[in-house]
Amino acid sequence: MTIKKRIFLSNILMIVIPFLAGTAATILAGLLFWNIFFRQYMDESVEDSSLLT
Repeated sequence: MTIKKRIFLSNILMIVIPFLAGTAATILAGLLFWNIFFRQYMDESVEDSSLLT
């Protein structure tokens, strides 16, 4: 592999890897938010519901 090809591949990977890492971090943060905050809110709203009495 020539130096030109290695530099080109390196430049592409410098763009792709941070993009994939950021996407994964965003998805994980969304799942964490969903599990902790939204489900807790939904559980409290079900407990306060007049349908259960």
